[in-house]
Amino acid sequence: MARRIREFRTAAGLTQERLAEKVDISPQYLSRLETGRRVPSLDVVAELAEALNTTPSALVAEPQEDTHAELTIRMAAIFRALDREDAAFLESQLASWISHLKSLRREKPVTKP
Repeated sequence: MARRIREFRTAAGLTQERLAEKVDISPQYLSRLETGRRVPSLDVVAELAEALNTTPSALVAEPQEDTHAELTIRMAAIFRALDREDAAFLESQLASWISHLKSLRREKPVTKP
């Protein structure tokens, strides 16, 4: 869970200080949670999840695969780290790739076993 809290916090673009403030815990306690030196109460897990716009189960469990929301949070963090010009370039490249993928799916339906 420690790694998941840190992943969600950084993906949301929050410092330990800011997240601790939102959850009304000390930054030192949050640091201990993120390093696995402390285990949060259920109430703290619920408050962290709310502050990070996720669910308690997403913080506690190791995901089998990323949810759309988690991927969106990570992508937003990537975009925030870019300057305006690089973000515009990446957006155009993604749009091109998405268009290409959609055209491939129209040509050959994807089936799952």
